[in-house]
Amino acid sequence: MEHNQFLGDCDFLASAPYTTLKTLGLGFVDVGVRDGIHPIVAPIAGLTSALAFEPDQAECVRLQNLYANSTPWKEVWIEPSALYESNGTKTLHITSASTNTSLRHVHDPFVERYEMEKFQPIGMEQVVTRTLDDVLATQFASHPQLGEFIKLDTQGTEFEILMGARKTLTDRTVALLVEVWYCQTYDGQKLFSDIEIFLRSQGFSFYGASVHYRSRKFLDKCQHVTKERPLWADAVFFRDPLPGSFVPISLNERQVHVLFTCAMLLGSYDFALELAQSTWADGKEHDRIARFVHKISRVSRWDAVLSALKLAGEAVISPKRAQITLGKFIDARRDVCNYEEV
Repeated sequence: MEHNQFLGDCDFLASAPYTTLKTLGLGFVDVGVRDGIHPIVAPIAGLTSALAFEPDQAECVRLQNLYANSTPWKEVWIEPSALYESNGTKTLHITSASTNTSLRHVHDPFVERYEMEKFQPIGMEQVVTRTLDDVLATQFASHPQLGEFIKLDTQGTEFEILMGARKTLTDRTVALLVEVWYCQTYDGQKLFSDIEIFLRSQGFSFYGASVHYRSRKFLDKCQHVTKERPLWADAVFFRDPLPGSFVPISLNERQVHVLFTCAMLLGSYDFALELAQSTWADGKEHDRIARFVHKISRVSRWDAVLSALKLAGEAVISPKRAQITLGKFIDARRDVCNYEEV
């Protein structure tokens, strides 16, 4: 979605969530900010206070210069440290692709088995580590909203960062976007099951994931199909106050409005509408919220028709690649909607 798309919608601008956020913006923490603040919050950039962490000093300086005037965000801070479960120093293991660099060494047998060239170790350096709880309680004590929405992408240390953010999770956080792993790609890393169990104990519900897969590529996908091994995913967790959650949750008005906004940003439109209708939205506010959700989530039936026709045309033009074409068509829509109940 586009920058500030929500802020161009008249129904959102008249809604209670906007009234809440225009005074004290959405507090977004982006851990692992290489290449820029995550676009997931772009639709509400003008109301977003973003605190981001990047231990690579050169990249940190680049980002600090890039966001020197905060545009298009409300506020931006780029911190040159790595988050972890304790304050101190750790070794940063640098890989051939900088996006795979981690405080953990890659698990060599797994990387070699799947020929993961972009994970090859090429160096090490010492970096300062902080806990999120400590950073928010000291440097950013005057910004009580920071940590309402947290995104983690740190190549195998997400669990430790969460352990160092337990107070933040309890007091502030209502939504998380966490990179989770299903296989031991880094030595000693915690996997999805560990993270889900911990977050569940903290009152968060798992709401889905965009999964990425890996195989040995022994089969030609133009001619064969095979189930592949889940490798990693971006997983969504909400502090869901509605009936059926593992741990009974009570949210204040701001938290409900922030949760609604995060659900919209993360594409959980049905949950966002359910949350609004079950908590605060009635009368004219109900109508505003319903219109807003319907506008943001709507797709054109003719776009679907044209996409299907384009798929058929590409398959006819290149029948040898028809299986690949169909697979990519499905991949692009796999996490958007489910039609089992239709």
